[in-house]
Amino acid sequence: NIALLLAVYFLQGMVFYSPVATLYRQAAGLTLFQMGTIESVCLGVMLALEVPWGAAADRLGHRRTIVVCTILFALSKVIFWRADSFGDFLAERVLLGICLAGLSGCDSAFLFACCTGEEHRRVYARCEAIQTLGMLLAALAWPLLGGNYRLSALLTAVVYTAAAVLAL
Repeated sequence: NIALLLAVYFLQGMVFYSPVATLYRQAAGLTLFQMGTIESVCLGVMLALEVPWGAAADRLGHRRTIVVCTILFALSKVIFWRADSFGDFLAERVLLGICLAGLSGCDSAFLFACCTGEEHRRVYARCEAIQTLGMLLAALAWPLLGGNYRLSALLTAVVYTAAAVLAL
């Protein structure tokens, strides 16, 4: 379980459009105000759903909740890849807020349950490191993509889908 979760974290760190997310949205016609509004809505959704998702995770189990949320996470990246309007980007961030609220605490509780003794401290550090490594590698790959925003979003959707498959 730990190795699979580390692989999921690595893949979810690989957001190829991260260095140019604002430019990507601007190319689709969004203003900075609209982007700020979208991010605010995402944060509001996350905050509103923290407690309900926690209760649902207790009933469903951490593993099932992680699987559902990683699938939603992958779906949000597919929506981002295909998005070309304010409504599309808003829908992606609402879905992202839903899945991040579900993963918040659930993934660390699951990880803690998989650890023995003091191992959990090292495992949490590894999770953060592996996710950062994925982000760094994806950011370094940006110049190789030739400035293609859609390709960077597609690659992100592909790796998030792979993370969802691993979670299954």
